[in-house]
Amino acid sequence: MILLKIQSKTDCFAKKIEKQVYIRYNIDMKKGKRFAYKFGTVNYVLMGVMIAIFVGYTVYTILKLCKVGDLVSYMPALDGVMLGLLSLLTGYVVVLIFHSCYKVTDKYVDVYNLKHIKIETDKLLLLRYELSSKMTVLYYADKDAPDGVGFVVVNVFEKDRQAFVAAVQEVNPSVGMEIFDQSKRDRDTNE
Repeated sequence: MILLKIQSKTDCFAKKIEKQVYIRYNIDMKKGKRFAYKFGTVNYVLMGVMIAIFVGYTVYTILKLCKVGDLVSYMPALDGVMLGLLSLLTGYVVVLIFHSCYKVTDKYVDVYNLKHIKIETDKLLLLRYELSSKMTVLYYADKDAPDGVGFVVVNVFEKDRQAFVAAVQEVNPSVGMEIFDQSKRDRDTNE
């Protein structure tokens, strides 16, 4: 349950009255809760470089097609195809950055990234959080997996991690949360 404090100022007979309204509501899980996908720093840098190259070459191609200065297009059809491909690739990378997310609803946990994964909430088994790498893994029953258990690494921002766990446990209370430290386990086995 979330508690919001809303402040509104109303003008009543030229006198400002400030009132506070408290609203309590439960998250509507039919619409779902969306959690942004967190790419690594290297991924963001590479996608930024790709967009810069795509946009730069797109401008260069447009200048060639318009015959600006000494730039002349000897194959305008090929440059037109390149312009279309560069626009599509730029759009794809931008959509990938802003559309990648996890969505938790009553019936499914959806993972939107390079590919779309849809996991039924009644098949969710366990959430594991590894302390040293700060990695969360969601395990679920998967008949196509060799051992019958599939997993998804949950890459959400650190500030959203608790809310993601709460949302998953709200739709399926039987999902357990396990916290472990792999580095400590490795030190103990080496001794």
